[in-house]
Amino acid sequence: MWSFSSWLGFSRRGGKNFAASLVFLALLGPGLAACTMSPIYGAAERTDVLNLQFAEPNTRLEQIVYQQLALRMGTDAEGAPLARVTITSEIAGATLSDSVNPNVPYRVTLEGTMTIETGDGTIAKQITRVASADFTGNDQALASQEGRIDAEERAARELAEALRLALLAGSATGL
Repeated sequence: MWSFSSWLGFSRRGGKNFAASLVFLALLGPGLAACTMSPIYGAAERTDVLNLQFAEPNTRLEQIVYQQLALRMGTDAEGAPLARVTITSEIAGATLSDSVNPNVPYRVTLEGTMTIETGDGTIAKQITRVASADFTGNDQALASQEGRIDAEERAARELAEALRLALLAGSATGL
């Protein structure tokens, strides 16, 4: 019967299997030491593939998008193109039926357009993406307002990621 310990040479026969396993492990060690562990997605991912400057935000949602883009892509390279994001927001209530349920589902939809301008003001690239998030509103005004704000912020983070991925996908063809 085959087992890992017998393959390594720890069987009753010992001898040459043990020596071969030591050589194998000695060669395997440096090979594994050359491997690195790093996250594919996450905060450690700083792809400074595109150096951009970011315009000043006009709204809280634009500020969230700029912060997410700066976190993932780096910031303010001298002489880099200017990225400007404009966002439109729409809130739609889903009236499914007339009922006495005080909870009403809503959906926040953000449409964001990122414009990349070169130093002389010409538009190098324009990307438009849409993101949405749901929330539940009711007769409690403060709870409904906080739910709406939270949904808008979640949609803004999702929009920033969609714009970043579209920008990186387009950078393969050149900016």
